[in-house]
Amino acid sequence: MSEPDLILKRGEAKTAVTLTVTDPDNDDAAVNISAATLTFILRPKVGSSVISFQKDHGVFNISQATVGVVSFPMSAAESNRVGTFYGELKMYFAADDIDKSKTFEIRFDEAIT
Repeated sequence: MSEPDLILKRGEAKTAVTLTVTDPDNDDAAVNISAATLTFILRPKVGSSVISFQKDHGVFNISQATVGVVSFPMSAAESNRVGTFYGELKMYFAADDIDKSKTFEIRFDEAIT
């Protein structure tokens, strides 16, 4: 069994959840996503219509987007869950009218109190 892309703690606020977009068909080279409009959607399973939460372009830190790295804040309420979820980073490139996406497996572990 492979490890998830991210492991977070239940109920823990994060100032930056960092995602990296690479091209598996090009030796996992970084993908320049600086020209893309970004949306992140967390779902309880792949293909589910249920949305746990969503982040829109304005909240992303895109200062490293030329090397495929972006981040967004996550509140304690948004991380108040346990189990494996799937985050889809949607990227819309308006100049070419192209939609792309990458799915990240995210595990939320129970926090030790």
